[in-house]
Amino acid sequence: RLKLFGGKAAPGYFFAKDIIRLINDAASLINADPVTQGKLKIAFLPNGTPDDVAQAYTDAFDAVRKSPDFPAIAAKHVGKYEVFVGAGAARATKEGTTVSPEAKAFVINWLQEAYGVSLN
Repeated sequence: RLKLFGGKAAPGYFFAKDIIRLINDAASLINADPVTQGKLKIAFLPNGTPDDVAQAYTDAFDAVRKSPDFPAIAAKHVGKYEVFVGAGAARATKEGTTVSPEAKAFVINWLQEAYGVSLN
């Protein structure tokens, strides 16, 4: 089995960077373990991967995702979820990381009132 991960984190997304680091660390351990040799391999595209290589992986993920038996296999192993690749992943990331001015103001006010923390 080969498990492929793809992810990108902007400099300020510390939690996302920690998750990426965790996957890389897990991959290093699993890929070096003699018990998992020939049974499991984890690959994570590193920063700076050429666009054509990243596109090849994206196309491969998309082909797997569009396979008729993929939803049943995925649901069996990880439950039902929506898979995003390419432009869909970019759109979902933008929607998931965009903070409205009202929400930002609420958090800034809450941090000040609850913890005495001021954000500059």
